[in-house]
Order: sequence, then C-alpha cells, then structure tokens
Amino acid sequence: MTHRVFVSAGEASGDRHLGALLDALGSEHDLELFGLGGDRVRSHGTELLAHVDELSVLGFSEVLKRLGFFRSLLKRCVSEIEQRRPDLILLADYPGFNLRLARAVKHLGIPVVLYVAPQVWAWRKDRRPGIAQVIDHLMVIFPFEEALFQGFPMKVSFVGHPLLDHAAETQPGFREALQIPREQKVLALLPGSRPSEVRALLPMLLEGTQVLAREGVVRVVSRAPGAPEECFEGINAHVWEGNLASLVAHADAAMVASGTATLETGLHGTPLAVVYKVGLLNWLLARLLVKKQPIGLVNIAGQSDLIPELIQGDLTAENIDRVARNLLFDQTTREEQRAYLSNLSQKLGGEGAAANAAKVVASYLTKSGGA
Repeated sequence: MTHRVFVSAGEASGDRHLGALLDALGSEHDLELFGLGGDRVRSHGTELLAHVDELSVLGFSEVLKRLGFFRSLLKRCVSEIEQRRPDLILLADYPGFNLRLARAVKHLGIPVVLYVAPQVWAWRKDRRPGIAQVIDHLMVIFPFEEALFQGFPMKVSFVGHPLLDHAAETQPGFREALQIPREQKVLALLPGSRPSEVRALLPMLLEGTQVLAREGVVRVVSRAPGAPEECFEGINAHVWEGNLASLVAHADAAMVASGTATLETGLHGTPLAVVYKVGLLNWLLARLLVKKQPIGLVNIAGQSDLIPELIQGDLTAENIDRVARNLLFDQTTREEQRAYLSNLSQKLGGEGAAANAAKVVASYLTKSGGA
C-alpha cells in the first residue's frame, strides 16, 4: 500500500532532520514523496519541486528581495497538493513558508504535521492560536515548548532534539587529514550556511583571529553545503568541508554563527562563542520583534547566558580576539563551559528524536489507508 506524502524542508538543518525521520520510518511504509528538501530528503526518492539551496535566506530584507520567487513557489506547492491529494503533509521547521503553506491547503482536510515548532518563546507568543488553526500535530524539540502550546486545538508531542541522534557521529583522523600537529591549538570558525550569513561573518572572524593565527593557533573554517565557494578562496586558514561534528569535536574552541550549529558544538563539549550579524535594516526589525535574550540556542537550551555572544555591533575584531583567547587559554572559562555543556544532553531529553517523530508520522499513515 503506497502512502503519498508532501514534505517541506527549506533549510539544510530541516533537510537533515526530515531525512533522519524518513530513515527511521524505514521500509515498513511504501512512500511516494514530493515537495521541498535537500540531498537527504531526495535520497528517499523524493520528487523535489525546489532544493534547499534555492530556499535559504537570512533576514527580512533578503526575503523581500525574493518575495516573487516564494509566492510563485507557494502557489506551485498548493497546486501540486490539490492535484495529487497526499495522505499527509509533513513540514519541517521553516515557519515563514511552511505555515503559509499549511494555511493555504487547510481547506483540503489533509492532516498537517509540523516537526520543529516556531520559536514563540523568542518572539510573538500571540502566533500560537494561528499555528493551532492550521497544524494538526506539532512535534516540539525542546522540553519547555510542550507547555507553551498546551491548551490550543492541536496535538503536541515532545519528541526530543534531533541533534542528539547524531552528535557522536565523528570521523577519525581529523588532525591527520589537515596535517595539524597534536600540540597546536585548533580554533573552529563556523560562519553559517546561508550565502548572506557567510559573507557577513567570515571576513570578520578571519580578521579578528589573524593575530592568534600568527601566534600559532590553527584556524579551521567550516564550509557548509551550499555556502558560496568564492568566500573561501585564498583565505589563510584550513577549509573543512567534511562532517561538522568531526570539526567541533576535535577543535579546542569554536566561534559559531547563531543557529543549530551552536547547539551541536555545545553537545560535543567544545568551548564556544555565538556570533551573529545581519544588515542594519534586518537588525532594527529584529530588535522590534525579538524580545528574548540571549539568542544562541546553546544558551536557550540550558536557560543560561554563560556562553558569550558577540551580536551585531559587539562583533568586532577586538572582541573576537579577546573572546577567542579566553576560550582557548583561560582554564577557568574552559572548565565553566565544559561543566555547563556536559549537562546539555540531559536537559534536552536524550536521544531518539527521529524514532519518536517517525512514530507520530506512522500513526497518520496507518489511519490514511494509502492509495
């Protein structure tokens, strides 16, 4: 019995989480998949209407520049769903697009499951009633989120954080691959995955750590899939295109763009700082909307502000140098962070997110009967 499912992951992290969920579903269910995603989602035979490389944007102004593209894509997705009538609509994160899509197809009566909740704890709690109107089942990944959505007319399940399922997936021989001697300190620089993010952060991170590099610290820059190649050409640092977990697990410290990578770095116990910078207009709009501080997931997950954050105007070469030195050489800073980070996994509920999420999805497939 074949089950037709529309899927939507608009960013690299969503593609990875949704791919792991589909892995966990296994071969027990015969699926016909179509929608939005990346290489992980496509590996399950999904017919992609658009790839995540086309979808990743950062900030309000960048969304406005591509508004015509997203309107056209939304219209196409709605049309495909209306024609194919899937048994389930499975959305992963990417709320700006996915919630609009859910609203546009609500009249069809197809169950809609959202994996990873919008961050209402950071801004606009008043969105919750609207979310409940268009989502049938919300799978949340932070323990405290479950209570935030209780009392609204939709099912809510805490499934665990997907990063915990693959936090230990590291590759051996990291230093050997880059020919880094054991005695040298390694500083990982993670400028993000979106092109605009990399262009904003990488030059500043390189400038702020150049004195450390002259002093013998080895800088290793992570190049995420889809990050523009020209940003990494000719830089005086190693470029790592492999497993992110291998980089952060073997680094002595890391400077990490705000996002899920801060949490992944923290789960490996690597001392880190959160960095973030966008255009002035985006920043002013964000400050009007976002009330929650700090902004780094690694702090939010542990309900702490221990991990330093260099945000917007605070992201200067001088501050980067100062913070990176503390992370690399100050034993008190390193021990405090390691003690805090050692409890992160427990606070997030442990492993099993993909399997738990797959059970929720399987329950809807069983009800649908398939084609």
